[in-house]
Amino acid sequence: MGYRPRAWVVIPNGIDGERFRPDADAGKRIRSALGIDEGALVLGCVGRDHPVKRHFMIVEAVARLKQEFPHIRLLMIGDGLDERNQDLTARIEGLGLGGRVHLVGPQEEVWRWMSALDVLVSASTTEGFPNVVGEAMACGVPCVATDVGDSALLVGETGVLVPLDGVESLADAIRGLARRSPQERRLLGERARARVLEHFSVPRMIAAYERLYDEIVQRHGTGAE
Repeated sequence: MGYRPRAWVVIPNGIDGERFRPDADAGKRIRSALGIDEGALVLGCVGRDHPVKRHFMIVEAVARLKQEFPHIRLLMIGDGLDERNQDLTARIEGLGLGGRVHLVGPQEEVWRWMSALDVLVSASTTEGFPNVVGEAMACGVPCVATDVGDSALLVGETGVLVPLDGVESLADAIRGLARRSPQERRLLGERARARVLEHFSVPRMIAAYERLYDEIVQRHGTGAE
């Protein structure tokens, strides 16, 4: 496509660990406002309504798990994910998930909503660097994500990656985390946050750009001459 591989330098996006951080009080307030029981298993997805995000598949995965986990809930956050989305609301009702799925639309302080989650789910068919996954990890939330783009690089051993082969794999991955104790999920979330702060923080990103600029100047000069 015209790119020169030997000239590539990859600098991952930086996640703001000061903004995206665990906030148990905010999570409790949001759960209470939505009428979600304290002991519920709360899944979440964050992203605009678009076919590549495969929101229908996430809903179908929850439907397959509702008998095994009666207290399972799903928060769907993003532009177009509200009660005006007739296709989505019809699918939710058709799968018998009325009252289990909360369509809350876009939220400005999304980091507070992430603190209400036990697991973040990303079912995208394509990604570059999935910021939403990294942001949830920074909030101490373990993630289930499709193995696309840089998801594997980002998640590492702190979550579960799934192939793009259908809803059953997604449901199985969620089931695996759902069967863990709250304490085990919390420890996994702590590892996820530590991974983001170590490898994908804003200061680390800035330092990488500074090193790159210095190398370019050393090799090629400023161009002023």
